[in-house]
This record gives sequence, structure tokens and C-alpha cells, in this order.
Amino acid sequence: MRRTKEEAEATRQQLMDVALKVFSTRGYSATRLSDIAAEAGVTRGAVYWHFENKQGLLFAILTEMANPYVQTATEVLESDLGPGEKIRQLVCRVKDASDESEAFLAHRQLAMRFMAEHPHGFEEYLRHISRDMKKLTGQITATIRDGQCIGEFRGDIDARIITGLIAAVLRGSAMMKTMKGMDLLPRGTSEAVVDLIMGGLEPR
Repeated sequence: MRRTKEEAEATRQQLMDVALKVFSTRGYSATRLSDIAAEAGVTRGAVYWHFENKQGLLFAILTEMANPYVQTATEVLESDLGPGEKIRQLVCRVKDASDESEAFLAHRQLAMRFMAEHPHGFEEYLRHISRDMKKLTGQITATIRDGQCIGEFRGDIDARIITGLIAAVLRGSAMMKTMKGMDLLPRGTSEAVVDLIMGGLEPR
């Protein structure tokens, strides 16, 4: 039974790996589940055993590729570090991880391609990941408020605005990597980015 479960998981992972390759080459719209099955050497029924439909397969790929960065952020925000060090580590570690990872770049490119081809489907994907995103943004906001309470951060700006700025910097940096000639925050700029953010948070 254990072996069967492991084999099923291996097949699921194989289908996701193959689907990423096919989606990236042909585009989401032009790809059929039968194409993925043929490329993976399995039946179409095997694909449906693991995924409800093509969109479900894509969402599984995007979620898996984003998980390491969600886990990194969660690890920092749930640590015993002080508020300032949490924000510093959050920005540096998430940005460094995305800078170094080819998988992260592939994730952003696939997500943007899907958004362009199926804007309504992309909205559904955002709803699909909203629980994790709300949890993370809530943790960042709580960290900012903790820093404001002890005088480590300026208290004249709503913590939610600061959270939005941090999220915008990280997402914007990741998005620019997918645009030729637009990587304005390249590898090695994490410390400069976090210094600017922390400087803006200093009490006035």
C-alpha cells in the first residue's frame, strides 16, 4: 500500500513536470490534456485521476512552485526575531530566493502567460491562493504593528500601507525578471532594497 501511494505521488509529480514543459512551449490554450498524457507516457484517464481538469493541473503547478517562498516567509514571520529583523530577513530571503531560482522565474512566466490568455481564469487562481496570501499579509501587518508599539517603526503610517509596499516591492521585483531589459532590481540588490525600506520605517 505504501509503495502504491509513493508511485501515485511520483506519477502526479511527473505529470506536473511534463505539463510545465508543454504549457511553457505551446501555451496554456493550445495544450490539451491528451498532449500532456502522451508526453508523459500515460493515459488521459491517469491525468484525470490526479487532476480535475486542465486548469486544476495548472493551479497545482503554480501552487507547488510558489510553496518554497511562502514557506520561507512563514518561517521568518513565525520566528522569535524582533519586528525589525523579521522584516529585514523577510525581504532579503524571499528576494534572494527568487533571484537564485530558475523555477521561480518559470513560475512567474507561466503565471503571466496564463493571465494574458485567460484573465478570468487568472482571477480564479488568485482566489485559489487567497487564503495563504491573506495569512502572510496578516502576519506582516502584525509584525509592523508590533514594531510600531515598541517604537522600532514609525507609527504615523497605517501598518497595512507598509505591508502593501513590501508586497509590491517583492512582487514587482519578481515580475520584472520576466520582462527583457526590465530587471531593475537584479541579483545582489537585496540589501539595498531592505535598507531603503527600513530607512522609511524609522521613527520620526
